[in-house]
Amino acid sequence: MKFLITAHPGIRPLPKDKKSDLWYSARQWVNDRINDGTIECHYMFIDGGGLAIADVDSHETLWNILMEYPLYQYNEWKVRALCDWNHVYDNSLSQLQD
Repeated sequence: MKFLITAHPGIRPLPKDKKSDLWYSARQWVNDRINDGTIECHYMFIDGGGLAIADVDSHETLWNILMEYPLYQYNEWKVRALCDWNHVYDNSLSQLQD
């Protein structure tokens, strides 16, 4: 199952004494997920936050993975399930032919 995940900075500020450590940990977390194939891509927004596409076996697995992200509690999140575009087009076209 693939998901589009977007995050934007939340209202809770990063603790000043832990900012650097949190960012280093977050970068390592993302690299680890990219290397193991859990995250297919990750991009940052110019105005803060970013997006990723994750490939996991369930909603619960995604929840567990996101909860491990070092900056999780400092962001506002949106998660959307993705469908393969060929599947959607094929299904839509077959319905039009009926």
